[in-house]
Amino acid sequence: MRAAAAVAASDPPEIIRGDLLETVTDAAAAAPADATVVVFHSAVMLYLDQDGRQRFADIMAGLGRAIGRKVVWLSNETTGVFPQVDARLPAGLDTAHRFVQTVDGRAIALAGQHGAVYDTKPLKV
Repeated sequence: MRAAAAVAASDPPEIIRGDLLETVTDAAAAAPADATVVVFHSAVMLYLDQDGRQRFADIMAGLGRAIGRKVVWLSNETTGVFPQVDARLPAGLDTAHRFVQTVDGRAIALAGQHGAVYDTKPLKV
């Protein structure tokens, strides 16, 4: 753990303060030109209202075009956050106490809180 902390301390991440809806595009654009930008969030979208969540999803859908490079969007959120994701989940799927993990808005797995379980089978990945 100390070795990992030393590595992190030697090259600390830049922390950008502000509204994620207003800062995510500029933050992504600041990445090196040859980098694949990965936007990851977990249990964050519940802090936005439904309009804000949809706005974020729209930003993610067009982010690659907006900044002119490859972007991968990884999400780990509960059902109800992105209705467009929920609509594509298998009927009757038990998502209680689990998060829906997505890549670019496509559900790929269910995960337990704090990573306790990870299950791709019900989503036929």
